[in-house]
Amino acid sequence: MSWSTNAGSASAEIRQAVALLRDDAQDVAPQPGLADLEGLLTRFRDAGLEVNALLPDADVGPVVGLTVYRVVQEALTNTLRHAGRTRAHVRIGAGPREVRVVVADEGPVPDTGDAAVEDRHTGGGYGLVGLRERVRAHGGVMTVRTGDAGYVLDARIPTAAPDVPANVPSRQASAVAGDPATST
Repeated sequence: MSWSTNAGSASAEIRQAVALLRDDAQDVAPQPGLADLEGLLTRFRDAGLEVNALLPDADVGPVVGLTVYRVVQEALTNTLRHAGRTRAHVRIGAGPREVRVVVADEGPVPDTGDAAVEDRHTGGGYGLVGLRERVRAHGGVMTVRTGDAGYVLDARIPTAAPDVPANVPSRQASAVAGDPATST
């Protein structure tokens, strides 16, 4: 995975969001979700990262599914970039109210304290910052910390749409809330 691949994916998502808001949805390609995680994991394994995964057999809807996919993608990209060809563990649990995504790696942890957690995972880029914003847009939370060995990214994403501010017009409110009716 390269920075340009992630940037290209982000650009495509922005274009698709704009198309939805403009009613140009017929030109929107499907976005990845939970069903696409196994293929994502295969690409990381092919790149030399040993990945153990426990994936849910659940449907969380396309908007939350895309967020889960992006969280896993960014966490594994950071692992490969900063820890090298090590081992990573992906655990996703989907309950009635939230999806929890935990990605832990077994890479080295610098002996520089908690500040190193953010330094390693930001590295001048916006990957984790963008993920935090994406998770927060769903009303969720995401943390990155050191674990027993390596780093742990832990995200909790509610499956219900967050409250939409009253001053957002109804068409936009549906798109913000992830209403599937706006994606057809």
